[in-house]
Amino acid sequence: KKSSNAVQPMREQWLSVSSQNLPKMAQHFYLSVSSWMIKMESDLAGKGKLEVDINHRATLFVKGMLMAYNISNYVATLLNLHSFLKKPMTKSGVLAVCRMAELLKSIQYTFHRRAILVAEFQSLAMNLYEIQILRALEN
Repeated sequence: KKSSNAVQPMREQWLSVSSQNLPKMAQHFYLSVSSWMIKMESDLAGKGKLEVDINHRATLFVKGMLMAYNISNYVATLLNLHSFLKKPMTKSGVLAVCRMAELLKSIQYTFHRRAILVAEFQSLAMNLYEIQILRALEN
């Protein structure tokens, strides 16, 4: 009970700071996702060495998944704390959360549009990583 009471002010503090920064966070996520989507659409054409291309693609895919996780986690934490603490959201807060939900769908659609490339890439990446692991074990 004491530890729960000690955590309560920290929850309220995090919620108030996050609620104030919510439009800024939504804008930050929007810029990050937009930049990532442009890179996904333009940078995935093979341009040079296969190994470099595979590493670049892997980085792009992981960045997309991490952005989706960060946005989802932020929204879920914010909504759960609003519900748990029974604090209402402002209109601008609700709009920012809706924008973040749209960003999550944008990430999902980007992966779906590139599904064939993702499937092709997975086997190439696995082969490359197997070779790199074998080389590391030999040394």
